[in-house]
Order: sequence, then C-alpha cells, then structure tokens
Amino acid sequence: MTDVAANPSGLAISRTIADIRERVAGWRSDGASVGLVMTMGALHEGHLSLVHRSVAENERTIVTVFANPLQLVGDDFVHYPRREDADIALVAETGADVLWAPPVEEMFPGYEKLPDDFLTVVRVRRLTDRLCARVHPGLYEGIATEILKTLMIMLPDVTYWGQKDFQQVQVVRRLVADLSVPVHVVEVPTLRMPDGLPYASRNFHLTPETRAIAPELYRTLSEAAQTLSDPEQPTGPVIERAQRRLVEVGFDPVDYVEVCDEEELQPLEHVDRPARVIGAAFLGRARMVDNVPVPSPPGGYSVSAA
Repeated sequence: MTDVAANPSGLAISRTIADIRERVAGWRSDGASVGLVMTMGALHEGHLSLVHRSVAENERTIVTVFANPLQLVGDDFVHYPRREDADIALVAETGADVLWAPPVEEMFPGYEKLPDDFLTVVRVRRLTDRLCARVHPGLYEGIATEILKTLMIMLPDVTYWGQKDFQQVQVVRRLVADLSVPVHVVEVPTLRMPDGLPYASRNFHLTPETRAIAPELYRTLSEAAQTLSDPEQPTGPVIERAQRRLVEVGFDPVDYVEVCDEEELQPLEHVDRPARVIGAAFLGRARMVDNVPVPSPPGGYSVSAA
C-alpha cells in the first residue's frame, strides 16, 4: 500500500484503485463501517465539516481529492485550485483514515481525449435539465459518471454531501436510489461564514473587492425565499427582482435565479410544496452557486398541492 512517508500524522495516501479496494476489503473483514467524503480538493471548512461527521459516525473514513476532467472541461480543469499538500495536512487533523488522490490516468485512461472518448456516461434525467446543467450542457453527466465510478470502486456504507450544491446532492440521491447502489446518502447543511458566504473552493478566486460583494447572493436568495413563504405569491416577479438586485450589486453575468421543487428541481409558478430558491452568478472568475429553502407556510401545504 502506498503512503506518504513525509506525512508525520500517519494519514495514508492512496493513489490506485487496487490499493483503495484492498484497504476497504481489510476494513470489511474486520466488520468496520466505512464513510466517504468526495471532493475535488482545495479543501475548506465546509469539506471538513463533512469529514468530521463521517469520522464521528463510522469506524473508517475515506476522503477523496480528485479534480474530475469529465466535470471540469478546458480552462476550468486547468485553473481549478490544487493544493494537495495543504489538503493532506487538513485531512490529517480530522482523524480520517485515508486520503484517496488518484492521478487522472488512474480514473480515466486517455483523459486528454475526454469527454468524447469516454463512451460510458451516466445521465439522471429531469434533475439535470435545468439550472447549472442548462448553462453547461453535459456537466451533470460528467459529475454523475465520476461519482458512480468512485462509489462502485469503494462501496462505502455512507457518503456525505453538503447542501450548497443542491442540484448535485439530488442527483446523487436519485442515482443511488435508481441504480440500487448500496450506499446511504447523507445531506449536511451548508456551512457559512459569519456574513453568510458559504465555504467553497472557488472562493479562492475572489479578490478583496469581489469578496465584499459575494455574500449578496445568499442575502438576495434569502429575501426571495422569505417572500415566497406566502403561497399566494407568484414566483416570476420575485425571480426578476432577485436577478436585477444581483446585477446592481456587481454580479456579471447572472446565470440564473430559479425557484424549484426539492424533489425533481422543476420550476414552480407558486410554492405549493417544499422548494428552494437557487442561483448562480459570476464575480470575476469566481462562479458563485447557492440555494436557500423556502419556509413552509404555518399550516403546511395542502393535500392537493402536495
């Protein structure tokens, strides 16, 4: 098994599929439960909150650091922040057992020709017809394919996901349910800084000027969600107002602001079931994504609406 000798914490670093499978098989033979936290690296407090949850609830925990070339195409793949030494140091402090950081060639041989030459892809329909997938066609096929491959390599008992990328969480849930993958998916609430900005790897791209503006996305979505807690309020004017507000404070471009049901992420004209206000917009090179639940009405939703 491959470890990083210079790592004083003793955290194991795994680079190959064969190695991580051998480790998991050993844990299984001892009857240990296995938790998995998947990341693309550039770890932050949000990621670490997931790792701490897994360590608390499982005998063994794996953390992945893998920039997915099926998800990060072209300049996104080149410019995605990579800080493996810092990531190793952070994971070592959590009590996790293994950091899995395979080279791209290990997961996707011939990756230079991706995505066209990787013939097998996974598509979760309806959930990936809108939002970020509409702006970036094929995005969630790349995400779902890499997630399923990783889950099948390791077959953990539990995998932990933050709610900041709500579309991704719902894709993972449906993928696991529809394909009978024997893994329990746990959603963890978004961890935020005191001013409301969610922890995110792309925050590394923020300048001091754009960092001051960034929390306005959360504030704008929160105001929209509060307004829509009135089930009589149509969503259209609220969405338009939120989009204008984001442009006014400095987001450019605004990819979208939408109000969707939580189950299948379909647009709503009125909020008559559990829903989220979801938005994505750019600040310079940083693409900010966030979401806020719409508060339920005091009497709940009507039976006919549900």
